[in-house]
Formats: sequence, structure tokens, C-alpha cells
Amino acid sequence: TAQTVKKLEAKLVLTPDDMDTRIKLLTHYASWEQKETPALTAARLRHRLWLIENRPEYPSDGLATGSESYNTDKPEYKILAKAWLQKLGNRPNETQIRLNTFELMKAGDRETAAKLLIDGMKIDASEYRYPLLLSNLYSFPIKYSDDETEADKSKRQTAQLAYGLTAMDLIKQERSDKRDSARLSLLEYLPTVAIDLKKGDLAKKLATELILDFGQSEDDGSYVDATHIGNTVLGRVALSGNNIEKAKEHMLISIRAPLRKKSYYGFDINFDLALDLLKAGEKTSVLEFLRLAEGMWLDKNGKVTDAEELAAIKLWQEQIKQGKTPSFDFYDTEEKPTTLEKSITPRQPGVGSWH
Repeated sequence: TAQTVKKLEAKLVLTPDDMDTRIKLLTHYASWEQKETPALTAARLRHRLWLIENRPEYPSDGLATGSESYNTDKPEYKILAKAWLQKLGNRPNETQIRLNTFELMKAGDRETAAKLLIDGMKIDASEYRYPLLLSNLYSFPIKYSDDETEADKSKRQTAQLAYGLTAMDLIKQERSDKRDSARLSLLEYLPTVAIDLKKGDLAKKLATELILDFGQSEDDGSYVDATHIGNTVLGRVALSGNNIEKAKEHMLISIRAPLRKKSYYGFDINFDLALDLLKAGEKTSVLEFLRLAEGMWLDKNGKVTDAEELAAIKLWQEQIKQGKTPSFDFYDTEEKPTTLEKSITPRQPGVGSWH
């Protein structure tokens, strides 16, 4: 409430180093739910500048939010960017300050953001977060994806893969939950990037590592994604080598393994292999894949958890039986304009996600 905010601000006047209170206020001022006003902007900027000046080493991920923060045309962004770059210039060897500066600039000025991390790698080649964040940065097109040429995409993905592999090597030098989580995130998208770049052996190696290290126990939180993504990639690699039977086997495993878990919160089905096999004329196996996938929208009591997505799965089965190519897109259930053609040329999947 306004009264609470006033009390917290008064508390900070007496104890400016009270970080819990300052972060609580900053979170309030940075909330997307807040109506943007000059007073709100000024308060948010005041607290951020205090942090930059007095606690620049405080991890800022999650604090660089708010409707104005990433808008490079707004004064707030320019003031903050200048302050962070100046602080980093005075203390260039401090990793967290460099990461905080990157956190602000990654969405508004990718070229500078990338340079911050590349310069960081020159200062400390053992810091895995620099190449990890660079790989994540290059998972998005610089322009809108529709404007990206194949040459630009290949160049971007080559950098994404190279930095990702560098990060993997550094991560493996020590063991910790945080490092395991970072390695998992890399293994969930680098195999697909390797396929895009026609590096089938590397894709197979990475997908196998994903399954062996993160997809062995159903009690593991990573089990569902690891088994699904890993087997999808292995199937696409097999298909690229004309081993259709092996590709079909991996496709069915990729959906049966998650079904055994019976916990799919946050899980997204990858239809890349199904579409590739459909183009290869393998209607029966793809229909079986979709029939099994229906179970993803049924709880243990058989109750439907998402009627619209379940209806889409059923619709796609009917479209295939009619010789049509489904969209495999829950937001666009209309079939593709072309009918099925026998082909084993893998399609190019969409760009990666931010990890």
C-alpha cells in the first residue's frame, strides 16, 4: 500500500544499507503491474542508482524489470547503462559487476552486451558464466526471426554452439547443483543447434549425455525433458542417416518416457521428429505418437486437463488420415497448405529459447 511504501522509504533514510527493505521497494517500483508514472520512474531509478553506486556486486538478475527498463529510447535506460559502464570501467575485474551490467544491456544493446562477456572471458577464462550467457544470447536472432537470412542464422548458431561447448567444458571442471543446472540447460538446446548445423555426430553425443546424466531416474525433476528432448534428437539423427526404423523407435520412446512420470508441468512436446517422419511417409507411427500424446492431457483419474490442446491432438490425427500436414502448433491448428510428400529431409526448427 502507499502507506507501507512511505514507511519503508522512511526506514531507508535512517538505515540506507538495509538491503532487504531496498530490494522490497525496488521490486514494488519495478513491477509490471504498476502504472508507469514520473514519480514511479524516479523512485525506481533512485534505488537502482544507489545500488550501482553502493552495492554494484549485488546480483541484479530479476531486478532489471519494469516497463521502461529495457527501452533504449527512454532516459532511464540510458542513465542506468551509463552508470553501470562507468562502474565496470573502474572495477573491470569484478565478475558480478560485469554480469550486472550485461543483465541490463542484453535486451537493449546486444552488441555491447556480447562484448562485455567476451572481454570478461579474456580477463577470467575459467568463469563458465561468460560463455554460457553468450550461448544464450546467440540463441535469439538479432532481428526478428522472419528477417533473418539462412547465412545469418548459420553464423549466429555457430557462435551459439561454440560458446555453449566452451561453457560445458568449464562447467565440468567442478560439481555443484548450480553447475549441473547450467549444463542441463545447455544439453536441452545445443543438440538441436548441432543438427541445424549438420553436425549429426555431435548432436548424438550431446543428446546421449542428456539422457544418461539427466534422464535415468523418474524421480529426477529433469527426467521428462531429458528423455523427450534426447530421444527426439537421436531420432532426427537416425533419420538423417536413413535409419527410419530407429527414428520411429526414438520417437515413441520420447513420448512414452514422459507418460510414465505422470507429471508434465511446464513440459512442451517437441514435434520436430514427428513432422520429419511424416514427410518420410511414416503416417502410422506418427499417428501412434499422437495417440500416446493424448495421455499428456489426462490426469491419473482420466480427467482432461486441457480440452483445447487435447482437441488439437485429435484434429491433427484426422488431418493426417486425410493426407494433410498438421501445423503441430497449438496456437494454429490449421493444416499446412501442402500435402504429405515422401521425404527424409529434416526441417529446420525454430530458434532457441532463452536459458
